[in-house]
Amino acid sequence: MGFADAYLLKSAIRDPLTWSEPHPHLSITVTIPVFQESGLGRCLDSLWRCTLPGSLRAEVLILINAPAAAPDEVLEHNRNTYNEVMRWMRDHPHPSIQFYVLL
Repeated sequence: MGFADAYLLKSAIRDPLTWSEPHPHLSITVTIPVFQESGLGRCLDSLWRCTLPGSLRAEVLILINAPAAAPDEVLEHNRNTYNEVMRWMRDHPHPSIQFYVLL
């Protein structure tokens, strides 16, 4: 175990972000931090149109966040964004890209 692994295990403040083990042919992870973004749908559509060569796989982590003292309007916007992303994921299965969203 390297330094970073030990640090992350000691300092982790939450459970793992994904709900399954990475695909054995995972070649890239794309992380999208989201805070009141207006173009998220276009970004996801663009990633969804990607074709990976051979048996390579990718995962996309969509992290919807806000400051600890965010006003209610921001939190409501985040909940709406989360629901929109969940619907998008349901309607856009991809053969080689796994999408995850965390609020």
